[in-house]
Amino acid sequence: TIKEKGSAVVKVKGISKKAKVTYKLKNKSIAKLTSKVSKGKKAKVKVVGKKKGNTILTVTVKDGKRKKKLTCKVIVKSTK
Repeated sequence: TIKEKGSAVVKVKGISKKAKVTYKLKNKSIAKLTSKVSKGKKAKVKVVGKKKGNTILTVTVKDGKRKKKLTCKVIVKSTK
C-alpha cells in the first residue's frame, strides 16, 4: 500500500546471480515503475503511486530454462 505520489521498493529475493527479471503493471494509470534492476540477486523495482486504485504487479523470473511468475497487489490510497 502506497499513497498517491508516494513510492515503495519491491525486491525479488531467493534468485540466482544469472536470473533475468521483468516487471509489468496491469493498470499503468494507477502506478508506474521506475528504477528497475533486472539482473540477479539485486533485482528490484520502485513503484510510484499515480492515483487512487488497485493494480497488479507481475514479476517474471527467468533462470536458464526455468521461468516463474510472481504477483503482488498494489494499492494506492488518496493523499486527502
